[in-house]
Amino acid sequence: MVTIADVAKHARVSKSTVSLVLNAKDKQWRVSESTRQKVLTSIQEMGYRPNALARHIATGKSNVIAVISKGFKHKYESEILSGAIDEATKSKFLIKTILIEENQTAEEIVGICQANLIAGVICRTIPPNISQSLFSALKNENIPYVSFEHHTSDNQWGIEICADEASGCRQLTRHLYSLGHRHIGIAAVHPTTRYSVMRTNEFIKCLNKLKIHVPENEIIIGKHFVDFEEHLNNYFSNTKSFPTAFLCISDAVAMILARCIWRAGLKIPDDISVTGFGNLPMGLFAYSPLTTVNEPYIDMGVMAVKHITEAIKLPDKGLPGKHALPVELIIRDSTRAI
Repeated sequence: MVTIADVAKHARVSKSTVSLVLNAKDKQWRVSESTRQKVLTSIQEMGYRPNALARHIATGKSNVIAVISKGFKHKYESEILSGAIDEATKSKFLIKTILIEENQTAEEIVGICQANLIAGVICRTIPPNISQSLFSALKNENIPYVSFEHHTSDNQWGIEICADEASGCRQLTRHLYSLGHRHIGIAAVHPTTRYSVMRTNEFIKCLNKLKIHVPENEIIIGKHFVDFEEHLNNYFSNTKSFPTAFLCISDAVAMILARCIWRAGLKIPDDISVTGFGNLPMGLFAYSPLTTVNEPYIDMGVMAVKHITEAIKLPDKGLPGKHALPVELIIRDSTRAI
Protein backbone atom coordinates (compact mmCIF):
# COMPACT_ATOMS: atom_id res chain seq x y z
CA MET A 1 0.00 0.00 0.00
CA VAL A 2 1.31 3.41 -1.01
CA THR A 3 1.74 5.77 1.96
CA ILE A 4 2.18 9.52 2.38
CA ALA A 5 5.87 8.84 3.06
CA ASP A 6 6.16 7.11 -0.33
CA VAL A 7 4.51 10.06 -2.09
CA ALA A 8 6.77 12.53 -0.26
CA LYS A 9 9.88 10.59 -1.27
CA HIS A 10 8.73 10.37 -4.89
CA ALA A 11 7.95 14.12 -5.05
CA ARG A 12 11.05 15.03 -3.03
CA VAL A 13 9.06 17.00 -0.45
CA SER A 14 8.23 16.52 3.23
CA LYS A 15 5.33 14.43 4.47
CA SER A 16 3.76 17.57 5.97
CA THR A 17 3.73 19.19 2.51
CA VAL A 18 1.91 16.18 1.05
CA SER A 19 -0.59 16.36 3.94
CA LEU A 20 -1.21 20.07 3.29
CA VAL A 21 -1.95 19.40 -0.38
CA LEU A 22 -4.21 16.45 0.42
CA ASN A 23 -6.22 18.53 2.91
CA ALA A 24 -6.43 21.58 0.57
CA LYS A 25 -4.40 23.70 3.01
CA ASP A 26 -1.49 24.34 0.65
CA LYS A 27 -2.49 27.95 -0.12
CA GLN A 28 -3.04 28.71 3.56
CA TRP A 29 0.53 27.56 4.29
CA ARG A 30 1.94 29.12 1.11
CA VAL A 31 2.96 25.95 -0.65
CA SER A 32 4.08 27.01 -4.14
CA GLU A 33 2.03 25.97 -7.17
CA SER A 34 4.99 24.08 -8.65
CA THR A 35 5.38 22.06 -5.44
CA ARG A 36 1.65 21.38 -5.33
CA GLN A 37 1.71 20.07 -8.90
CA LYS A 38 4.69 17.82 -8.09
CA VAL A 39 2.74 16.29 -5.20
CA LEU A 40 -0.41 15.81 -7.32
CA THR A 41 1.62 14.19 -10.09
CA SER A 42 3.27 11.78 -7.63
CA ILE A 43 -0.13 10.91 -6.13
CA GLN A 44 -1.48 10.08 -9.57
CA GLU A 45 1.57 8.15 -10.79
CA MET A 46 1.81 6.08 -7.62
CA GLY A 47 -1.93 5.46 -7.29
CA TYR A 48 -2.09 6.79 -3.74
CA ARG A 49 -5.49 6.57 -1.99
CA PRO A 50 -5.99 8.40 1.35
CA ASN A 51 -6.91 6.17 4.27
CA ALA A 52 -10.16 7.90 5.25
CA LEU A 53 -10.82 5.64 8.23
CA ALA A 54 -7.42 6.32 9.76
CA ARG A 55 -7.86 10.07 9.27
CA HIS A 56 -11.31 10.02 10.84
CA ILE A 57 -10.09 8.06 13.86
CA ALA A 58 -7.18 10.46 14.31
CA THR A 59 -9.35 13.58 14.15
CA GLY A 60 -12.40 12.13 15.90
CA LYS A 61 -14.63 13.34 13.05
CA SER A 62 -15.66 12.01 9.64
CA ASN A 63 -17.33 13.26 6.48
CA VAL A 64 -20.69 12.03 7.79
CA ILE A 65 -23.59 14.34 8.63
CA ALA A 66 -26.41 12.89 10.72
CA VAL A 67 -30.08 13.69 10.17
CA ILE A 68 -31.84 13.09 13.49
CA SER A 69 -35.63 12.77 13.59
CA LYS A 70 -38.53 10.93 15.21
CA GLY A 71 -39.43 9.62 11.74
CA PHE A 72 -39.00 10.02 8.00
CA LYS A 73 -42.41 8.95 6.70
CA HIS A 74 -43.92 12.40 6.04
CA LYS A 75 -43.35 14.67 3.07
CA TYR A 76 -41.52 17.22 5.21
CA GLU A 77 -38.86 14.81 6.45
CA SER A 78 -38.44 13.02 3.12
CA GLU A 79 -37.97 16.26 1.16
CA ILE A 80 -35.51 17.68 3.68
CA LEU A 81 -33.61 14.40 3.53
CA SER A 82 -33.64 14.44 -0.28
CA GLY A 83 -32.19 17.96 -0.42
CA ALA A 84 -29.59 17.11 2.21
CA ILE A 85 -28.44 13.99 0.35
CA ASP A 86 -28.13 15.87 -2.96
CA GLU A 87 -26.04 18.65 -1.45
CA ALA A 88 -23.94 16.27 0.67
CA THR A 89 -23.10 14.21 -2.41
CA LYS A 90 -21.91 17.35 -4.23
CA SER A 91 -19.78 18.29 -1.22
CA LYS A 92 -18.37 14.74 -0.86
CA PHE A 93 -20.13 14.15 2.45
CA LEU A 94 -22.35 11.26 3.47
CA ILE A 95 -25.73 11.36 5.23
CA LYS A 96 -26.63 9.01 8.08
CA THR A 97 -30.14 8.91 9.51
CA ILE A 98 -30.61 8.50 13.26
CA LEU A 99 -34.11 7.62 14.41
CA ILE A 100 -35.02 8.91 17.87
CA GLU A 101 -36.48 6.18 20.02
CA GLU A 102 -39.13 6.69 22.67
CA ASN A 103 -37.73 8.02 25.97
CA GLN A 104 -34.25 8.37 24.48
CA THR A 105 -32.14 11.01 26.23
CA ALA A 106 -30.02 13.76 24.70
CA GLU A 107 -26.90 12.12 26.13
CA GLU A 108 -27.73 8.83 24.40
CA ILE A 109 -28.25 10.58 21.06
CA VAL A 110 -24.95 12.45 21.36
CA GLY A 111 -23.28 9.16 22.31
CA ILE A 112 -24.50 7.65 19.02
CA CYS A 113 -23.07 10.67 17.17
CA GLN A 114 -19.70 10.25 18.89
CA ALA A 115 -19.60 6.51 18.22
CA ASN A 116 -20.18 7.19 14.52
CA LEU A 117 -17.68 10.10 14.39
CA ILE A 118 -20.47 12.41 13.19
CA ALA A 119 -19.13 15.74 11.90
CA GLY A 120 -22.41 17.68 11.96
CA VAL A 121 -26.08 17.19 12.79
CA ILE A 122 -29.38 18.16 11.17
CA CYS A 123 -32.27 18.06 13.68
CA ARG A 124 -35.92 17.54 12.71
CA THR A 125 -38.91 16.79 14.99
CA ILE A 126 -36.82 16.66 18.15
CA PRO A 127 -39.02 16.08 21.24
CA PRO A 128 -39.36 19.42 23.09
CA ASN A 129 -38.36 17.86 26.42
CA ILE A 130 -34.85 17.03 25.17
CA SER A 131 -34.24 19.66 22.46
CA GLN A 132 -32.34 22.23 24.51
CA SER A 133 -30.25 19.63 26.35
CA LEU A 134 -29.43 18.02 22.99
CA PHE A 135 -28.32 21.34 21.50
CA SER A 136 -26.20 22.10 24.56
CA ALA A 137 -24.59 18.66 24.42
CA LEU A 138 -23.79 19.06 20.71
CA LYS A 139 -22.25 22.46 21.44
CA ASN A 140 -20.11 21.00 24.23
CA GLU A 141 -18.78 18.38 21.80
CA ASN A 142 -18.13 21.05 19.12
CA ILE A 143 -20.57 19.40 16.72
CA PRO A 144 -22.28 22.03 14.54
CA TYR A 145 -26.01 21.51 14.06
CA VAL A 146 -29.04 22.81 12.20
CA SER A 147 -32.54 22.78 13.64
CA PHE A 148 -35.78 23.22 11.69
CA GLU A 149 -38.06 23.80 14.65
CA HIS A 150 -36.36 25.37 17.63
CA HIS A 151 -34.79 28.78 18.12
CA THR A 152 -31.01 28.41 18.37
CA SER A 153 -29.66 31.87 17.53
CA ASP A 154 -28.07 32.27 20.96
CA ASN A 155 -25.62 29.50 20.16
CA GLN A 156 -22.75 30.03 17.73
CA TRP A 157 -22.75 26.33 16.90
CA GLY A 158 -26.40 26.19 15.86
CA ILE A 159 -28.64 27.64 13.19
CA GLU A 160 -32.39 27.55 12.71
CA ILE A 161 -33.58 27.12 9.13
CA CYS A 162 -37.28 27.53 8.51
CA ALA A 163 -39.86 28.43 5.90
CA ASP A 164 -41.18 32.00 6.15
CA GLU A 165 -44.49 30.86 7.61
CA ALA A 166 -45.55 34.38 8.58
CA SER A 167 -45.30 35.38 4.93
CA GLY A 168 -47.38 32.35 3.98
CA CYS A 169 -50.10 33.37 6.44
CA ARG A 170 -50.12 36.90 5.05
CA GLN A 171 -50.33 35.68 1.45
CA LEU A 172 -53.27 33.37 2.21
CA THR A 173 -55.14 36.05 4.16
CA ARG A 174 -54.63 38.68 1.46
CA HIS A 175 -55.69 36.19 -1.20
CA LEU A 176 -59.07 35.65 0.50
CA TYR A 177 -59.42 39.38 1.10
CA SER A 178 -58.75 40.11 -2.59
CA LEU A 179 -61.57 37.71 -3.48
CA GLY A 180 -64.01 39.78 -1.42
CA HIS A 181 -64.15 37.65 1.74
CA ARG A 182 -64.74 39.61 4.94
CA HIS A 183 -66.25 36.85 7.11
CA ILE A 184 -63.32 34.48 7.65
CA GLY A 185 -62.86 31.67 10.17
CA ILE A 186 -59.72 29.83 11.35
CA ALA A 187 -59.27 26.06 11.78
CA ALA A 188 -56.42 24.39 13.70
CA VAL A 189 -55.32 21.33 15.68
CA HIS A 190 -52.63 20.59 18.29
CA PRO A 191 -52.95 23.97 20.05
CA THR A 192 -49.73 23.60 22.08
CA THR A 193 -47.39 22.97 19.13
CA ARG A 194 -45.19 25.72 17.79
CA TYR A 195 -46.50 25.67 14.24
CA SER A 196 -50.16 25.67 15.34
CA VAL A 197 -49.73 28.58 17.75
CA MET A 198 -47.63 30.58 15.31
CA ARG A 199 -49.93 30.16 12.30
CA THR A 200 -53.14 30.72 14.26
CA ASN A 201 -51.78 33.91 15.84
CA GLU A 202 -50.42 35.14 12.52
CA PHE A 203 -53.79 34.59 10.81
CA ILE A 204 -55.50 36.60 13.56
CA LYS A 205 -52.88 39.34 13.30
CA CYS A 206 -53.25 39.57 9.50
CA LEU A 207 -57.05 39.69 9.72
CA ASN A 208 -56.93 42.38 12.40
CA LYS A 209 -54.75 44.52 10.12
CA LEU A 210 -57.46 44.17 7.49
CA LYS A 211 -60.01 45.20 10.16
CA ILE A 212 -61.61 41.74 10.17
CA HIS A 213 -62.56 40.45 13.61
CA VAL A 214 -62.83 36.69 14.11
CA PRO A 215 -65.29 35.66 16.85
CA GLU A 216 -64.02 33.02 19.28
CA ASN A 217 -66.56 30.46 18.07
CA GLU A 218 -65.16 30.77 14.54
CA ILE A 219 -61.61 29.91 15.65
CA ILE A 220 -62.12 26.15 15.75
CA ILE A 221 -59.25 24.28 17.42
CA GLY A 222 -59.05 20.57 18.24
CA LYS A 223 -56.61 18.85 20.59
CA HIS A 224 -56.12 16.22 17.90
CA PHE A 225 -57.67 15.33 14.56
CA VAL A 226 -60.53 13.16 15.91
CA ASP A 227 -61.44 15.82 18.48
CA PHE A 228 -61.18 18.47 15.74
CA GLU A 229 -63.63 16.67 13.45
CA GLU A 230 -66.13 16.35 16.31
CA HIS A 231 -65.84 20.10 16.96
CA LEU A 232 -66.47 20.82 13.28
CA ASN A 233 -69.49 18.54 13.05
CA ASN A 234 -71.03 20.19 16.13
CA TYR A 235 -70.24 23.63 14.73
CA PHE A 236 -71.95 23.03 11.39
CA SER A 237 -74.92 21.31 13.09
CA ASN A 238 -75.56 24.19 15.48
CA THR A 239 -74.64 27.25 13.39
CA LYS A 240 -76.84 29.04 10.89
CA SER A 241 -74.44 31.69 9.57
CA PHE A 242 -71.07 30.37 8.42
CA PRO A 243 -67.91 32.23 7.39
CA THR A 244 -67.53 32.53 3.62
CA ALA A 245 -63.95 31.24 3.98
CA PHE A 246 -61.67 29.35 6.39
CA LEU A 247 -57.92 29.71 6.89
CA CYS A 248 -56.48 26.32 7.96
CA ILE A 249 -53.09 25.85 9.60
CA SER A 250 -52.30 22.79 7.45
CA ASP A 251 -53.50 20.85 4.43
CA ALA A 252 -54.55 17.96 6.68
CA VAL A 253 -56.76 20.32 8.70
CA ALA A 254 -58.22 21.69 5.46
CA MET A 255 -59.06 18.20 4.21
CA ILE A 256 -60.92 17.32 7.41
CA LEU A 257 -62.75 20.65 7.23
CA ALA A 258 -63.69 19.89 3.62
CA ARG A 259 -65.19 16.55 4.67
CA CYS A 260 -67.28 18.22 7.38
CA ILE A 261 -68.43 20.93 4.95
CA TRP A 262 -69.58 18.25 2.52
CA ARG A 263 -71.29 16.34 5.35
CA ALA A 264 -73.19 19.53 6.26
CA GLY A 265 -74.59 19.69 2.72
CA LEU A 266 -72.36 22.58 1.66
CA LYS A 267 -69.92 22.91 -1.23
CA ILE A 268 -66.36 24.14 -1.70
CA PRO A 269 -65.84 26.82 -2.94
CA ASP A 270 -69.48 27.68 -3.79
CA ASP A 271 -70.54 28.04 -0.15
CA ILE A 272 -67.21 28.19 1.70
CA SER A 273 -63.69 28.80 0.40
CA VAL A 274 -60.93 26.82 2.14
CA THR A 275 -57.14 27.28 2.23
CA GLY A 276 -54.48 24.89 3.50
CA PHE A 277 -50.80 25.19 4.37
CA GLY A 278 -47.97 22.87 3.29
CA ASN A 279 -48.83 21.73 -0.25
CA LEU A 280 -49.26 18.04 0.55
CA PRO A 281 -50.14 15.73 -2.38
CA MET A 282 -53.57 15.04 -0.84
CA GLY A 283 -54.55 18.66 -1.47
CA LEU A 284 -53.91 18.41 -5.18
CA PHE A 285 -56.17 15.39 -5.55
CA ALA A 286 -59.10 16.73 -3.51
CA TYR A 287 -62.47 17.14 -5.25
CA SER A 288 -61.77 20.89 -5.15
CA PRO A 289 -57.94 21.04 -5.36
CA LEU A 290 -56.64 22.97 -2.38
CA THR A 291 -55.33 26.53 -2.42
CA THR A 292 -52.27 26.35 -0.18
CA VAL A 293 -48.72 27.49 0.54
CA ASN A 294 -45.71 25.50 -0.60
CA GLU A 295 -42.82 25.26 1.85
CA PRO A 296 -39.34 24.74 0.32
CA TYR A 297 -38.30 21.65 2.25
CA ILE A 298 -35.83 20.41 -0.38
CA ASP A 299 -34.12 23.83 -0.37
CA MET A 300 -34.06 23.72 3.44
CA GLY A 301 -32.20 20.40 3.31
CA VAL A 302 -29.72 21.82 0.80
CA MET A 303 -29.11 24.93 2.92
CA ALA A 304 -28.69 22.86 6.08
CA VAL A 305 -25.86 20.84 4.55
CA LYS A 306 -24.21 23.96 3.12
CA HIS A 307 -24.09 25.58 6.57
CA ILE A 308 -22.92 22.37 8.26
CA THR A 309 -20.08 21.77 5.78
CA GLU A 310 -18.99 25.40 6.07
CA ALA A 311 -18.93 25.11 9.87
CA ILE A 312 -16.89 21.91 9.63
CA LYS A 313 -14.33 23.51 7.33
CA LEU A 314 -14.26 26.85 9.21
CA PRO A 315 -15.05 25.96 12.84
CA ASP A 316 -14.08 29.38 14.22
CA LYS A 317 -16.60 31.18 12.03
CA GLY A 318 -19.69 29.85 13.82
CA LEU A 319 -23.19 29.73 12.31
CA PRO A 320 -25.49 32.64 11.45
CA GLY A 321 -28.43 32.11 13.83
CA LYS A 322 -31.58 31.97 11.76
CA HIS A 323 -32.51 31.85 8.10
CA ALA A 324 -36.07 31.91 6.72
CA LEU A 325 -36.67 30.71 3.17
CA PRO A 326 -39.50 32.19 1.04
CA VAL A 327 -42.75 30.28 0.55
CA GLU A 328 -45.05 30.22 -2.48
CA LEU A 329 -48.82 30.78 -2.65
CA ILE A 330 -50.47 28.14 -4.85
CA ILE A 331 -53.97 29.08 -5.96
CA ARG A 332 -56.30 26.23 -6.90
CA ASP A 333 -60.05 25.57 -7.03
CA SER A 334 -60.89 25.62 -3.30
CA THR A 335 -61.18 29.43 -3.22
CA ARG A 336 -63.37 31.76 -5.27
CA ALA A 337 -64.44 35.39 -5.45
CA ILE A 338 -67.72 36.47 -3.87
